[in-house]
Amino acid sequence: RPTNLLLAPMSLRPVRCVSSLIPVALALARLPWHVAGQASESELDVDDHSIEIAVSNTCARNVSENECSAEGLSLRQLRHVQTSVAAPNGLQVPSGGVCIRPKDLAAALDQSSADVISQGLPPWPHADKAITEVKPASSVRLAFLVQVSVEEKLRLMRRTFDRLYSAEDVFLYLVDSKRLDPGKVRQMLGLEGPRQRYLPNVVVQEAPHAGYYYWPRVQVVLDGMVKLREHPWDFLIHLSESDYPVHSLGWIRRSLAEQQGSNFIQITPRCVQLDGKADVDLLFPLLDAARPAKDRNRPSAHSDDLMLKQEQGSSVRTDNWYWWSVKHPVASCGSRFEPTQIHGVSYPGEKLEQAGFVFAHSPEWVVLTRDMVDYATGPHLDHFKRLIGMHAAADEIFWATLVLNIPNLTQKVSKQGWYVRWVPGGTSHSPQLLTMEHLAHVAENRDKYLFMRKVEEGTSSELLRHIDAASEAESRR
Repeated sequence: RPTNLLLAPMSLRPVRCVSSLIPVALALARLPWHVAGQASESELDVDDHSIEIAVSNTCARNVSENECSAEGLSLRQLRHVQTSVAAPNGLQVPSGGVCIRPKDLAAALDQSSADVISQGLPPWPHADKAITEVKPASSVRLAFLVQVSVEEKLRLMRRTFDRLYSAEDVFLYLVDSKRLDPGKVRQMLGLEGPRQRYLPNVVVQEAPHAGYYYWPRVQVVLDGMVKLREHPWDFLIHLSESDYPVHSLGWIRRSLAEQQGSNFIQITPRCVQLDGKADVDLLFPLLDAARPAKDRNRPSAHSDDLMLKQEQGSSVRTDNWYWWSVKHPVASCGSRFEPTQIHGVSYPGEKLEQAGFVFAHSPEWVVLTRDMVDYATGPHLDHFKRLIGMHAAADEIFWATLVLNIPNLTQKVSKQGWYVRWVPGGTSHSPQLLTMEHLAHVAENRDKYLFMRKVEEGTSSELLRHIDAASEAESRR
């Protein structure tokens, strides 16, 4: 029976870091870091036609009809238009996405910071909404958002699909347009080819290429969520092509049904205030996912990500995650130019924390409620998205920081999530490949995990066979 494991709200209190607790910066050479070249001004200029289109869209959303002209817009509105327009020449900038040119970054960062400090985030719109009638598990519907980019992983993708498919749920596969032909994904799923089948609840869609660490990757996911909002569902599950279910679909559905109103995000705040004796597993669930119980008093397997620093006599602990030490903000504009670190400008993290803003990070692989997805893709978060979009590693900062800063949020965060192992002393963005040597660790606390990563056909084949057998046994109960 699924276990309801919720992050106890009194176990930690995310707080702003004090300057004396800022972790020492790690050497840049310890992690892969690509700094793209500056884009030329001619590549970044916005033409008048694009501005006219954006003005029209902005007016439709924000201002009255008699103000619908470039002249009628305020300077602030026009600046928003100029950094949000669709790029010409076939380059993709999502509508409403973050688009900040290198030369505009300093001003945009100042404006976004001021907006977040003065306005905060929109209050949770469902603060008065109580779950008075819990849906039975059989009525809970799921949406799967899966990112695919590597042809060699298509067999695993199909295997995972076969484990998770249900006609009651909806599936959206976002295929990296630079790395993989969407037709190959459709063929592997059986949507094309000699044995083609009609599955109206499965969509394969090309998505702009977006590398790790930067905002365009977040925007691809948010755009996928907007697409999925066209369908009815209760929870959205964001998966990679290297994820695999630890349980049967029925077990996962029952577990989510028992936690309606909960989001599954493994949050690590940048700073926490410990109130009395705290359970470190509740504080930092990634620690538990990264190593077995007997090893929890040892340094973290992924020590650069998870090590905490506590000043003697202080109850505040800071997370020594590498990306908190990267102070150079990032300019990006969808696929129009490569995300670019801007030197000579510093990200105002301490200023924001002093104003009460809380930073945190989490893996980008999450399970979210319908209400949370609606909130994150709504029209009133532009200032927040632009602020996070200018921080390196925005893809692992967005969800955790969003959840911790929503006023009057009534939803919870579940401890269940992904089983992940990091290479001891490793510096890779990617976790360790799972094999049979990890089976005992997974089985030890199997009810705490919905999925595991990273796996692949071949290296993980024996482990996957054992997981499949355990899942099939669950289905027969």
